Amino acid sequence: MQHLNFPRCTSCHGSASRHSPANNLSTVTFTVRHRGDFRRLCTSCVLKYHPSHFCPICFTVYDADSPAPTIDRRVVCISCPSILHPDCIVPAINCKSAPYQCPPCRNPSFRFFTAEREGVDEELARQFLAAAKIAVMSVKKAAKEARAVAERRAIEAIRARRIAKEAVAHHWLDNDDDDRNELS
Repeated sequence: MQHLNFPRCTSCHGSASRHSPANNLSTVTFTVRHRGDFRRLCTSCVLKYHPSHFCPICFTVYDADSPAPTIDRRVVCISCPSILHPDCIVPAINCKSAPYQCPPCRNPSFRFFTAEREGVDEELARQFLAAAKIAVMSVKKAAKEARAVAERRAIEAIRARRIAKEAVAHHWLDNDDDDRNELS
């Protein structure tokens, strides 16, 4: 299989994917808007920087088709905004009595999309798909915001043009009146 060359992740610079079994998929970077800037992020970094957009256990992305669980049916990590499905948590953990920490917060060296095995399994595929969906949502949101700004600026430009046109017309009329008064 040919190894594809993608731009490196602007966050980890590829270090998150060095030990990944899925070399072609691990080098894929997604264009994502993060903190107001567009960045190229690998799968692991997309998931790391968008914890409230997916369940870190089953990798279901929260969007219009699959919204986040309701307040009474969700478990929120005590360290980050990760939202988990109660059914995804190991049944032995009683989420009502003890605070919960998601896997990335529980283990500081935790990385998504890495494994000690060969090939791509179902979990890695779900992680990759979740990162891709989050990237699409991010770019769509940025495009929607850019369109709103462009429309607002277009309205402002039309208003400014109308004001300028009225000012020129008013000035023209004032000058015509001044010229008539001088002739009289």
